[in-house]
Amino acid sequence: MSAAQAWLLSFLLLLAACAGAPRAQHSSLAALFSDAQVQAARAAAPDLLARAERARKDADSASAAAARADHELRARWLLQAALVETERIAIERRRSQLQQQIDDAEQARAQDEHARAVAQAQLEVLQASQLAQRQAEAGFAQVQQAAAGRGERAGSSTERAQAVAFLVQRTRLVAAAARALGASGGVAADVDAKLDAAQAAPGGSAQALERALAAFGSAQQALGSARATHAVTAEQLQDLVARASELGVHAQRSTRGVVVGMTAVFAPSSAQPRGLEQPKWSLLRALLLAYPAGQVRVEGRTHAAADKVARRLAQARAVHVHAWLVQGLPASRVVVVPEPSAPAPDDDVVLVLDAYRDAASR
Repeated sequence: MSAAQAWLLSFLLLLAACAGAPRAQHSSLAALFSDAQVQAARAAAPDLLARAERARKDADSASAAAARADHELRARWLLQAALVETERIAIERRRSQLQQQIDDAEQARAQDEHARAVAQAQLEVLQASQLAQRQAEAGFAQVQQAAAGRGERAGSSTERAQAVAFLVQRTRLVAAAARALGASGGVAADVDAKLDAAQAAPGGSAQALERALAAFGSAQQALGSARATHAVTAEQLQDLVARASELGVHAQRSTRGVVVGMTAVFAPSSAQPRGLEQPKWSLLRALLLAYPAGQVRVEGRTHAAADKVARRLAQARAVHVHAWLVQGLPASRVVVVPEPSAPAPDDDVVLVLDAYRDAASR
């Protein structure tokens, strides 16, 4: 018996001496030992119950009345101690269960709090990404307008200065990405030299803008050279679509690769390009340098029911775009698809970067 059990037994004996004895005169031992709680005590407090049953047997076998009374009293005290111990164990078990429920609830609350924090962080990243996307779209729109020189205020010194500042910032970001992927020091130095030349030109001048565009193109080429030694990743597919969107060019992922639409490049029913000199397309051609894997497939677009004349027109448009692309991209990488694609209600020509397919189709 433990010290705690011994103390409890002594206390019960004292309690019985003060208040329990009268009750003992009116309750038979048989009734007490047949109580339903005794069955629980057999599992919870077997030692105490065994001692109580031995005392009961001693009482039954005692011949003298005084001895029988002593054994009966001892049996009652031990039985009561067993029942108290059983109740204590039940209370402790219930306390443990409740504590486990509290611990589980605390753990669930902590997990919920962690999940909320993760979701909040992801939301903040998404919002920051969306803000950066809008700022980039606005910056490239300003670059395109400044370079095109259209509109009453287009081409002003202030506008060109803002466009140059934006291009310098973007060029530094692209160059940093190229360095992180292992671009050679010579390539990085070339980008830095062109940036220095752009910033050395008179502020807000056409020369400064031209040099900034050249530096941006060199940075894209440096990034492409660095990426050429790495496998295409899902992040690159997502990045390609986002970077094209910043230029105002629609691009989407597909099982064939990333499909880039070229709209309003040709006059209606004409194979003569009218818009390839727009800064948007020059920036797109530079962007393609940063994604060097695979081929750039040039597809003329027409409708499914187009006649031979329409199909020849679509093919001629693809040939013109091919000739324009190879002015900035390796000729071996750019191919014209023999048969026009269909249907295409908006795009004159599409470019398919076949190495940048969705993962399920790779």
